[in-house]
Amino acid sequence: MSTRKRKIPQCPSEGKNSKIDRPNEVLQMCTMTEAHREGCPIIDTEDNLLQKLVYPHTPKTFMDSIWNKKALAVVNAPESRLEELIGTSLFGLDVSRLIEETSSPQIFAWMKDRNNKISSIELNEEAALRCYECGASLYFRAPPEISSMLIAAVSRSTKMFFASQYSSGELRGEVETFVSRKGNITDWHFDYMHNFTLQLSGAKRWSLSEENAVLNPIRGCTPHYSGIDTMGQQLKVHRLSNPNFHVRSIKNHETVTLTAGSFLYFPPGMWHRVECIEEDSISINISMMPSTWSDLVCDGIRHTMWRSDVLWREAISNLSSVASAPPRGQNL
Repeated sequence: MSTRKRKIPQCPSEGKNSKIDRPNEVLQMCTMTEAHREGCPIIDTEDNLLQKLVYPHTPKTFMDSIWNKKALAVVNAPESRLEELIGTSLFGLDVSRLIEETSSPQIFAWMKDRNNKISSIELNEEAALRCYECGASLYFRAPPEISSMLIAAVSRSTKMFFASQYSSGELRGEVETFVSRKGNITDWHFDYMHNFTLQLSGAKRWSLSEENAVLNPIRGCTPHYSGIDTMGQQLKVHRLSNPNFHVRSIKNHETVTLTAGSFLYFPPGMWHRVECIEEDSISINISMMPSTWSDLVCDGIRHTMWRSDVLWREAISNLSSVASAPPRGQNL
């Protein structure tokens, strides 16, 4: 049965029949009513992807009121809206096929050590599958074909235009696959990407907090995952905008449970903790990393300097001191 030509219905959430729970500064949770579920569009890789993801909201409401401001969770959505995506692009959630088709050079496996603490190791495809069969959770990129289609569709829907690509033409985003065992916990951290998560099977409990958040971060903060050196680098970057930034315990947060069919958006800099509950689960996350305004300005200045004077393109070398630099270097 083809659903690609299906007309997306008008969104009842914009009227009196909507059921919007707990709108606040951190999380806006929308619980689909029966009317929403009956008119829910199928999620695929075609155009209008944002409209399908945030339904029963409209893309305009999402971009004006939620994008880069707060999280949005759409729950009680029909699992059937993901059937086409799962069947045609994700191999029916066959883990061995997903691993075989990943674009990741290495696969991350999460396992509990003897102290019951979750550790991460990088493995090849065969070893990762063996570890999964023994109870490990896995993290790797989605197949290249669906990744490029989803990233391009979100870029169009959010009107990123030129900001959606690197100078090479490569899309500024990736799609990650999370194959999680029951009980797996990813502890508190935040990302520098805009995140669009689809729960494909099973259930996950998400905790979200703006406490000690960083607005528009250029790097993530991953105390749960990184070594001392990486954590030190992250702190240095975040203290450029907030000299008092430090990692501390999260006390105030909002919680939402995603089941199959649910959708979650959360912005960069928002702390989150994820727990796989009740059963094993699989989800995908579309991570968008559009260019920033500072990227645009810096690139423009660089191009202007390249064109204005051939000496700005000269390689820096043979410096014994600042005084030995040519005048253009001493004046910087």
